[in-house]
Amino acid sequence: MRLLWRTAGFCYHEGKVENGAAYWSDRGILCSPPCSLTPHRKREAEETLLQVLALDPFHIPSRQ
Repeated sequence: MRLLWRTAGFCYHEGKVENGAAYWSDRGILCSPPCSLTPHRKREAEETLLQVLALDPFHIPSRQ
């Protein structure tokens, strides 16, 4: 199940579009719980599950 950004059914962090996607991985932004489970199950089968969280693609470090 692939959904385009801002289409009905796309999941946002805390349900707010301004917060960006609710799910992401090192391989890209995922659109929904079913969309995020598919790559997880594939990695589980390949024994390539990540041991650390992927970086938030929407986080912009502050400049100081």
